[in-house]
Amino acid sequence: MDSTKETQSFNRIFVTCSRTTTNDNLKELFESQGDIVDIFMPKDKATGENKGVGFIKFSKASEAAKAVEEMNGQYVARSNRPLKVTIAQIKGVASDIDELERMSRLFIAIPRGMAVSEVENAFKKYGQVIYARQVIDRVNNRPKNCGYVKFAKASEAALAVEQCDESFKAVFANPKITKPPNDVPFSQPFQDSSRSYGPPMPHSSHHLPPAPPF
Repeated sequence: MDSTKETQSFNRIFVTCSRTTTNDNLKELFESQGDIVDIFMPKDKATGENKGVGFIKFSKASEAAKAVEEMNGQYVARSNRPLKVTIAQIKGVASDIDELERMSRLFIAIPRGMAVSEVENAFKKYGQVIYARQVIDRVNNRPKNCGYVKFAKASEAALAVEQCDESFKAVFANPKITKPPNDVPFSQPFQDSSRSYGPPMPHSSHHLPPAPPF
């Protein structure tokens, strides 16, 4: 899968701020987090005033995730209201899960003959790896050529998607359904009872804002 296409759905953030906050305020505050492509602040049609929310599009998902991790709860100059910063909802798709948690876990292809410990070592360069797991077939109890890598931070996982070797075909994983047994070492295979191992699937919710028109 094209890593650019995979991460484009996660390169926008949604910022809840005060109505006095401007585009320039957001640019000044967030430009240190990465390359800002666009900033969109919806306005009230009747008054022309800002609605107190904004969308910021970064060039990379890793930059957007880093912005959420570091800027949520921070303050804009001359405002006593802390910012609420989240990954923006994908256009036309709603979700009822924590997007940062979702982004921190990758589904990968494991090249034939590669040990799980080698997989873990290959991904450590991008951040703190919590675990690397290989999926075990429930029918024949044999390892499949796929697995999961869990990072401590979503920004680290996104960086891995953007930069890891194409042979891993890394994508953000589906929401976790089952947990590996607590007594299984981190670098050991585990049997996953989930029937779905591909890219994230949409979930219904009414809690997230609509995506911006860019």
